[in-house]
Amino acid sequence: MDDILSHLRSDKNLKAECKCGKSFRLADAILFRVDGDMPPEAKAWQEKKTEKIKNMKEALERSKGRLDIASEHQESVKRGKLVEKLIPAYSEIRFDIRDYRPLWEPIDFVIFNGLSGGKLDSLRFVDCKSGAASLTNRQKKIREAVRARKVRFETFER
Repeated sequence: MDDILSHLRSDKNLKAECKCGKSFRLADAILFRVDGDMPPEAKAWQEKKTEKIKNMKEALERSKGRLDIASEHQESVKRGKLVEKLIPAYSEIRFDIRDYRPLWEPIDFVIFNGLSGGKLDSLRFVDCKSGAASLTNRQKKIREAVRARKVRFETFER
């Protein structure tokens, strides 16, 4: 067996083809017996590839964790959107269901408090949140405009 390896290492004309399709000279390859010790070059190559596989596996696990978090967040958002639509019917907010008008974006509802009974007591801009959700920047701007009384009624005529 050693004679064969010796011949393969010394013959500069012998070529092989990698599974990637590239050809190479066998004399340039690290050839060794499977039942013997690996040459240092082969051990170094194996360690390098093992480390690369380990790093790829860790990166994949981190990606999976991010996907799990993103998936959980997406489910949470879906549940929140559903709750927003059901809130008027089951809410602790004590307004007549007929006074709710859904907007969904950028806020969930405008409540015309008392309008269904013929008397408008107030207008309320309502956004429903669940869990750890908080107002978006756009919703905060709306809240500040309402607090600053920058609200008008306008009629557009044609």
